[in-house]
Amino acid sequence: MPSFSLAVVVLAFLGRSHSLSYHACDSAMGKVHSMYIPGCEVGDVCYISKGLTKPIHIRFTPNTKTQQVVTVVHVKVGWASIPVRLTHPTSCFLIPPLPLKRASPYEYVFNMSIENSAPSFTGKIKWELKNEMGAGLACVEFLGGIR
Repeated sequence: MPSFSLAVVVLAFLGRSHSLSYHACDSAMGKVHSMYIPGCEVGDVCYISKGLTKPIHIRFTPNTKTQQVVTVVHVKVGWASIPVRLTHPTSCFLIPPLPLKRASPYEYVFNMSIENSAPSFTGKIKWELKNEMGAGLACVEFLGGIR
């Protein structure tokens, strides 16, 4: 009988979904429900290799109607907070698409393309979604880096 109980515990553990540890730094204009980066299901740090493209998924609900979503990213390494220049900060995939309706859930997907010339680092990444007026819709912070 003890082996049956152990098997149930092991199966329950294996069936649990794991995800990268993150902190939702929500604003009054929205609420984050979840964040997911494929390949970063386990652990406290999400590393992305140079030359790869990896999507970030953020599920959130805005508290306001919005016509445009702008992505703003900062990396904190040591004491310095460094803005990350995105080639197309407004090109993301939203389910359902724009415009965003107040109090409706959305899934934001942005494909992070890491150039081969990008510097290697490990730090705290702050990923913000802002509306056309610059107000925060959603925000997550997580440990990440480039290898």
